[in-house]
Amino acid sequence: MVRGARSCLQSALKLMNSVIGLAGMGMILYSLWMIRSWYKGIDDGYSFSAVSSPPWFIFTFLGLGIFLCLITCVGHIAAETANSHCLSCYMIFLFLLLILESAITADILLNKNWAEDFPEDPTGKFDELKKFALSIITAMVLKALGPDCEIDYDSDDDFVTARLPLLRNQVLQTVSGVALNFPVRFGSDSRDIAWHRRHSSPVHVLTAMAGGAFAAAARLPTLFRRFKVTSAQHVAARHLDPTFEKLMEGYKHLLKAVAVQDLILASPAASLPFPLLSSAAPRLHLSRGAAYFVRAFPRVFSLVYDPFASQPVVRLTPAAARIASDESAASSASDAADRLRRLLCISSSRCLPLRAIFKVWRELGLPDDFEDSVIARNPTVFALRTNPREPNTHLLELIDQPPASKFISAAEDRRRRDHGSAEDPDWKFAFKLGFPPGMKLTKNYRAKLKQWQRLAYLDPYGNGAAAKQATAREKRAVAIAHEFLSLTVEKMAEVEKVSQFRNWMGMDLNIRDLFLDHPGIFYLSTKGKRHTVFLREAYERGRLIDPNPIYEARRRLLELVLMRRRGMGGDGREEEEKEEEG
Repeated sequence: MVRGARSCLQSALKLMNSVIGLAGMGMILYSLWMIRSWYKGIDDGYSFSAVSSPPWFIFTFLGLGIFLCLITCVGHIAAETANSHCLSCYMIFLFLLLILESAITADILLNKNWAEDFPEDPTGKFDELKKFALSIITAMVLKALGPDCEIDYDSDDDFVTARLPLLRNQVLQTVSGVALNFPVRFGSDSRDIAWHRRHSSPVHVLTAMAGGAFAAAARLPTLFRRFKVTSAQHVAARHLDPTFEKLMEGYKHLLKAVAVQDLILASPAASLPFPLLSSAAPRLHLSRGAAYFVRAFPRVFSLVYDPFASQPVVRLTPAAARIASDESAASSASDAADRLRRLLCISSSRCLPLRAIFKVWRELGLPDDFEDSVIARNPTVFALRTNPREPNTHLLELIDQPPASKFISAAEDRRRRDHGSAEDPDWKFAFKLGFPPGMKLTKNYRAKLKQWQRLAYLDPYGNGAAAKQATAREKRAVAIAHEFLSLTVEKMAEVEKVSQFRNWMGMDLNIRDLFLDHPGIFYLSTKGKRHTVFLREAYERGRLIDPNPIYEARRRLLELVLMRRRGMGGDGREEEEKEEEG
């Protein structure tokens, strides 16, 4: 009994000491900040008072903070040693603190002019500090009163749809550090189980888990049963393709080089001041700084001193400048207009937000001034109107309404070229498949895949109202994603950029999960801290099967980036001079 009371007393004293100690340290830091602001205000010309020393309340505040820290030390010693003298001193300090707090409270309640005892603050910083503290307290209260967040799903998409993906069968299950490759039964999606766990009773949860996971979990001990409930785990469990991973290893450097190249080309003299690039390095994700990045790719950038500007500037090398010129010349307005028409025809409303198109203009091979060179020059085809849902934004609308049969999707065109007009049900509505190396397909998976391939192919340019069942909606979403990637120049795009068009194109599914559920059609890479999806059938050994002039120009720039400083010798200036002479 005595031990229990002693333990409770020690815990209570430690808790009180923690609060008092934090308050004391905060008061000391605030006092030091006030002293610094006082002398800084005098240097800036504020007339605080006739004397140059800080007012009395700053030192009082500092002394009170030191007193609270002293109480904390005494209380900690008393809690650890249970010494009677320390406890007595601690009680006396607490009593004095309570008297001081009572006196201050009584002065505030009884003295109506208590605020006049403090000197005037001409800087206004104290009011800003009060507003900041009130905003922090308000945010904490709203956070505590707000709804519970979805902690079981960390996808960056808007919502989680309770669907049963048909092709989620080949899942790499990692249990206790050992990779076990066994099939999960169709309909046992872990995200659906997590959704039921949040919205159903324990009985319903056990019933849902038993239906799909019993066959897989029965092979393992109860201790090792584990369900994957996050999108990050689903991405990590995918089968890797070394060809695409090696390609993205170079692309992650190319994307940074293209970002710097755009800044250089946007400057009036085609040269970017080096201090400006250094300040923009964190935003451009140049982790080692601008100087290291420029010197790492001497075949793309050159750092020279501009005597007129009296500062170093970054310019494109002659080879990189020619590649940029070739890419700009290859972006024809007629091809860009055709891609925009196709993209708008995929949308059921024949309109898309202009901000979303701006994010994929490079992927679609549009000119950098496509708003003027393509949209404004085709007033009978395109029109801009105000977005009623978002102020100060615009929607790109297709005025010319072509028939649905005018455009042939890339998947349908491939089927016609490969198989003619035959009516074989095995390929009539099928997509071309190519799985990652090492991915073993079970017999049950092959049967389900064949059945899914025979489902009716819904044209992405047609009306999607016929897709009522979940499998039909999923196949149409795959067709839309397939056609979207086919419209891009390099048959690849970032997942987040594709997600911008999800609601407008009628894809009521999680885009990232859609790509992961169909590894034979798409490949998802996570290189460069971004999720990039590739269209498998368009690539062979890391290159496009049917290249285009824009892709060829970007491929040449990629080769310059991959060469880095290889073969330059020294600082690379000698070879740059030879290249300029040539």
